[in-house]
Amino acid sequence: MLSKSELRRSLRKSRQDASEYKFFWSDSLLEQCFLFFQPGMVAASYRALGSEVDPSPLDELAENCGCLLALPFLESRSSEMEFRAWNRADPLEQASFGFEQPMPSSSRLTPHVIIVPLTGFDANLNRLGQGAGHYDRYFSSNDSALRLGLAWECQRIAALPVDPWDQPLDALLTENGLISAVHSRISLS
Repeated sequence: MLSKSELRRSLRKSRQDASEYKFFWSDSLLEQCFLFFQPGMVAASYRALGSEVDPSPLDELAENCGCLLALPFLESRSSEMEFRAWNRADPLEQASFGFEQPMPSSSRLTPHVIIVPLTGFDANLNRLGQGAGHYDRYFSSNDSALRLGLAWECQRIAALPVDPWDQPLDALLTENGLISAVHSRISLS
């Protein structure tokens, strides 16, 4: 089995190739996601970096369902990730590690659902992230939030190497639809 760093290199290439075709957000694909959003919930998302799937249509859906939006916020590369309030019209700042985040003055929020970027995934919805562990640490200390990953189907592999600290997703959305695993805390039926 390839190491996580080798898998990241390979899967980033696959994701880059797939991103040229733009993730197609059909009405039926978005309809599958209504079950994640209820009025008053906090829906955490992210701003796509590079070839990551752009979650903007899900942000709009969550907002239309009456959710408050939040984005990841890091004071430093070694700090614990938190989520800060964000409105799609709000300005963002460039974090020193490349991604855009809310302004430091934004309120801290605790998400009910977290839309998560990823590099790769497997049938058990184990997630291969960027390697810093920010999402896994957040998930382990805030395990009540539902975890929804976004990826292209080409990012799926048979099995990922899993470390004890890795936290699986509850569901994952690809261009082919919504996927859940046996352990999922949400029913897709």
